[in-house]
Amino acid sequence: MTMDGRPARSMKHLPSPQKNEMRTSVCIATYNGEHFIKEQLESILSQLRHTDEVIISDDNSTDDTLSVIKALNDPRIKIILRGAKKENSPHSNVSSNFEHALKKSSGDLILLSDQDDIWEDTKLEEIKKHIQGCDLVTSDAYLLQNHNKRISSSFYSGGTPITNLAGKLYRIRYHGCTMAFTRKVLEYAIPFPDNLEVHDAWLGLIAELTGKAKHIDRKLIKYRIHNGNTSKQSNNNLLHKLAYRARLFKDLYYRYRAIYPNSNLCEFISKLNKNDSTGWN
Repeated sequence: MTMDGRPARSMKHLPSPQKNEMRTSVCIATYNGEHFIKEQLESILSQLRHTDEVIISDDNSTDDTLSVIKALNDPRIKIILRGAKKENSPHSNVSSNFEHALKKSSGDLILLSDQDDIWEDTKLEEIKKHIQGCDLVTSDAYLLQNHNKRISSSFYSGGTPITNLAGKLYRIRYHGCTMAFTRKVLEYAIPFPDNLEVHDAWLGLIAELTGKAKHIDRKLIKYRIHNGNTSKQSNNNLLHKLAYRARLFKDLYYRYRAIYPNSNLCEFISKLNKNDSTGWN
């Protein structure tokens, strides 16, 4: 039985993959997510085929997160544990936790998921439809408070960010929980730069530099906001933001040169400044 009272789907009733259909990996970074992880996993697993996988990297949770996950007893779930926590640090960087999961994924299509959101029933179907001809797809989301109370009808109710170079660095538009991308993007993006703070910006901009990104104006998840969020907190200090964006720009350039050794700075800036993505206003 699922959280909303619907009968859980057994593995034998899951649809079989069609010939040449992309195998899906869903990567989740967990830390003390016992209150919401079951509902999120149920919303994901109901859409996956038996050949798909959910890779969960747990960062030394001290609550019952792992027990809740294991109780689902689903063979598509693969739990990988982070190493021992560093002294004076309760848990490590969220981006490095996601990287840990991504490195263990084997799918052709990769989706990121927070531990506390809820997927809409048609999310994976919509993503598979729109990823054709693209390397990365993002979507919109509803915003929820703790007890599934909707507080906004759109993640981008304030308007979608501008898409030139200055706009991309000023207001980074990518949110990992709304993203799906191909293995090509992952292979270009891994390993993450040292001390990367925002993995979703890195993945999104790597996709733009090496292929095509697309935004679809469909609300495919319920994005939950609560006091226990880890990946949804940010440092609003202006100097910190400027320093981070400078590091991001530098790291993107170095990675671009590694992928395209004969390129130069002007080509990199031109590529990043060009709006090859679609669906953004």
